[in-house]
Amino acid sequence: MGQVTAVVEAGGWARIRIDNQPYRNCLGRAMWNQLRECAQALARDGQVRAVVVEGVGRDFTTGYDLSELAGQPVSMVNRAFQEMEAAIAAVESLPVPVIAAVRGYCLGGGFELALAADLRWVGDDARLGMPVARLGIMLSRRFAWRLVQALGPSAAKELLFTGRLLDAHEALQRGVANRVVPAGEVALAAGEVATAIARLSPSAVQQAKRSVGEVVGPATDDAPYFVDAADFAAAVERFRR
Repeated sequence: MGQVTAVVEAGGWARIRIDNQPYRNCLGRAMWNQLRECAQALARDGQVRAVVVEGVGRDFTTGYDLSELAGQPVSMVNRAFQEMEAAIAAVESLPVPVIAAVRGYCLGGGFELALAADLRWVGDDARLGMPVARLGIMLSRRFAWRLVQALGPSAAKELLFTGRLLDAHEALQRGVANRVVPAGEVALAAGEVATAIARLSPSAVQQAKRSVGEVVGPATDDAPYFVDAADFAAAVERFRR
């Protein structure tokens, strides 16, 4: 059973750690809810000035645990994705800078989580993408907004239409990653950035986050997630084999 935990580090910053290593850190319903609760708790902690989100071990996260959704009616699948979106939004709405420390696979809801961070430090082994077309999952407007902010409309469409993955260097070239570092140094490098941010004026840094957010505009209101029942069921069965 995986878990998501928050650890406050010395120096005024915190880590949110996703740990489900046998399954490439995919998150089931309980873990998404833990992620939301961790983000909300850190948002209330006036001593935390920056947050790093990381996967334990070799991968960031491969997103939602599809095996948990096998055989579920569409209404339950939609509800599960809405809870996932609420967890990602809780991370995105943290008042302090959020750094995603990405290595290995960063897929689906995991890619959306990384894009919800303010900065992305990426290991040279990373593979990032959102293969919704392979899974019969209809893209939410909120995720589309995040992806277009990072890539622009044309590149976002290419990634979504083809389902292909970005490697670390293409992610850097296209503006998805802020830095590429050796895979084994991602957590350390992100922690160093968080430490540096935590030493600065919290009022100035938090106002900078708010101001940039106002300039780019908020994510659009979202319609409920939905899936193509036949395509999604077949994709889940392929995933389970």
